[in-house]
Amino acid sequence: MAGTTAEILDITNPQRARAVAVSPIIGPHGGSVGLVVVELSAAGLIQEVRLLWYVSIAIFLVGLVVSVVASNLASRWVTRPIEELLRGVDEIARGNLRARVLSQSRNELGALGYAFNLMAKSLEASKAKNDEQQALLRELHRTGSQVASTLELPRMLETASRGLRAICGGEEAFAGAMGPRDTSVRQWSRSGPGRLDIEGWDTPVTLLEEVLRGDTRLLARNEFAAAGLPMLLDRPGDYALAAPLRVSDQTLGVLIALGSRSQFHPEGISLAALFARQVSAAVGNARLFEQVRAVDRSKSEFLSIASHEVRTPLTVMKSSLDILVSSPKFEYTADQRQLIAFCQESVERLIRLVKDILDVSKIEAGVLSIQFQPTSLNDLIEKCLFWVPQLPGGQGIEVEARLPSEPAMVLADPQRIMQVLENLIANAIKFSKPGGKVTIELKGHDREYEVIVSDQGKGIAPDDLIRIFGKFYQVADSATREQGGTGLGLAICKGIVEAHHGKIWAESALGDGSRFHFDLARVMDAPIGDRAEGVISVDSLLSSLRTASARAARIE
Repeated sequence: MAGTTAEILDITNPQRARAVAVSPIIGPHGGSVGLVVVELSAAGLIQEVRLLWYVSIAIFLVGLVVSVVASNLASRWVTRPIEELLRGVDEIARGNLRARVLSQSRNELGALGYAFNLMAKSLEASKAKNDEQQALLRELHRTGSQVASTLELPRMLETASRGLRAICGGEEAFAGAMGPRDTSVRQWSRSGPGRLDIEGWDTPVTLLEEVLRGDTRLLARNEFAAAGLPMLLDRPGDYALAAPLRVSDQTLGVLIALGSRSQFHPEGISLAALFARQVSAAVGNARLFEQVRAVDRSKSEFLSIASHEVRTPLTVMKSSLDILVSSPKFEYTADQRQLIAFCQESVERLIRLVKDILDVSKIEAGVLSIQFQPTSLNDLIEKCLFWVPQLPGGQGIEVEARLPSEPAMVLADPQRIMQVLENLIANAIKFSKPGGKVTIELKGHDREYEVIVSDQGKGIAPDDLIRIFGKFYQVADSATREQGGTGLGLAICKGIVEAHHGKIWAESALGDGSRFHFDLARVMDAPIGDRAEGVISVDSLLSSLRTASARAARIE
């Protein structure tokens, strides 16, 4: 052996494991004279090694856990404010302006979160203000539309006073306007709690113009009397928001909101000015409408008076001509009789014109006399068929009626409905071609009966179709000029049918004839007459009439 050696034996078995060390004994001459063998038990050593291994692993694991926890805490300390900022940004991007960043840090991230919260608060306030302004603008538009939707001045002022109080605030709101010939504001409306008698309020326009000078202003209480508003001194409120109503540099009225300064909207002056422009235009239109209506009333009154005055001499002329023609004491030549016949025809035409003008005047004035009673449309149509041959051109036109077997009962004025039927049938015959056909149909519906008068004429153009029920309107073609007429017949028909709460309309196409419809509410306890239909023609009516007359003659 060159040196000492050591080895652990049976290390896999701790109970038998031992450590053996062998070292040679060197003599004086350098030779080996023996061996020294030392053998010890290795169980304690192995246990110490294992313990050391376990301790090392435990230290490693504890260090690993501590490092993970520490790194996580450090990461959360750094990243949580950033994540909170990202969350806030995402909420703001989604429109939630109430989102706030919850950060307690005192570093740069905390300062950034504080700035973010200030920005979100500012955005929320801006949005709230924008929403409020949009709501006010919507209210301004809605109220302005309501004001412009009527031409009745009292209703317009009532809407304006409510709108001013809703838009600009205040305890009370007033809207006043002057009449066409007034020099002061005398028509008033009020909106506010309680009741107030505003009858007799009078505000000179000159005082309003002197104080307001055409601008919307906030008047203090000591300016009320100077502006012509002393009646407001008895009302609560220290300020009056006054907006003049002006059209073409002319003052037509004023809008006033009364209350304390805190009750008015911050933008009340500009809002009141905008609203006053809308109300001014509406008041101007109402004044113009009232002037036109007054002129129309004067025209209708003139036509009515003139027609009455003209009808009397025309009736005398007609009676005189009839006496001249029928009296055997007078003898005339053929030419003289022809002249008298022309005079009779002209007088008849003038009498019809006067009658039509009177009817139109009554319809426009709303005083057309309607005597409602249960009436059979079947009977009215049959009566109309008897005088068809007497109409100009009626002899060459076939006229037939398609009527239900059961009476079509309506609540109507029989004379007025006869007038409508006569006008429609006369028009159909007038514009029918020789040898053509006119049909009168009567149809029953759930709540009304419908009358249809059809012809086979040349038809009506679409542009004319929408205007034929207007006064004095005639289709501009040579056929119409040849037939003559005043253009009042269909206007009278429309007025009579609408006075019966019915509806009248026309359908036509060029070259395909025309169809005029009108409906009337049926008597609800009468059956609907659509179970069977009978056809009645003028010839059959006349032949039955002749047969009845012949039988009566034989009996006599």
